[in-house]
Parts: sequence; structure tokens; C-alpha cells
Amino acid sequence: MYRLRYLDGALKDLHAIKKHIVNESHSEDIALGFLKLLLRRCEWLAIFPGKPGRLRPDLATGIYSFPHDNCIICFQYEDNELQIVTITERHRDLEALFENEQ
Repeated sequence: MYRLRYLDGALKDLHAIKKHIVNESHSEDIALGFLKLLLRRCEWLAIFPGKPGRLRPDLATGIYSFPHDNCIICFQYEDNELQIVTITERHRDLEALFENEQ
């Protein structure tokens, strides 16, 4: 089991996802419900035995991705931590996103 940690970029992503869902649905309850499921998926990644997800050397060294609904969770393993790096919509260009981060 890994300790779960959200990096600053992922925390900003969560805030943006919530804001987007509230704007689209006009419901904070819907946004919070989606975020609750998304955070549960991240917790599951940290407690799942082994290393779930798809290794993504095309994005950066040591980055994994895992889908959740219409999002992609990108994360890395650092010692005993699973670090959530970014969470983005599936239609986004992940390679361009990671190029901008470097």
C-alpha cells in the first residue's frame, strides 16, 4: 500500500474540474459527487497491490496513467508514495500537457 499524495498541479486540476462541472450542471452536488468518485479512484490506485495503470514513457519517466470516467489520472511512484501529478479530460493532448510542464 502506498501513501497517497496530490501534487500541486493535481490539486489545481481538481479545483478546475469542480468549477467546470458546476458551470455545466449548475449543481455543486453533482460536482462534489463526481469528485468523490474521482478521489476514491485515486485512493484505490494507492491501495491496489502492485502498480496499476499504464506506464507512459511517452509523457515522462516514471509516469503512469489510469482512466476514470472522462478523465485521465496521471501519477508516479516515489518511494512509498503514489503521487497524483495531474488529472485531465481524456480529449486533452497529454503529451503537450507534459511538454509544457517540463
